[in-house]
Amino acid sequence: MNHLLLASLSLALLLAVLALVRQVRLRRALQAILFRLLQRWRSSIRE
Repeated sequence: MNHLLLASLSLALLLAVLALVRQVRLRRALQAILFRLLQRWRSSIRE
């Protein structure tokens, strides 16, 4: 019983870490896209 509890807790922790990593990657990707769009917008304003 104790081993099962430990295994389920470690699995839940692993899934939580993976979810956080995925969220951080998504946030960085969105920031990069927004940055590129802002650069294009600024360059089109200058022209």
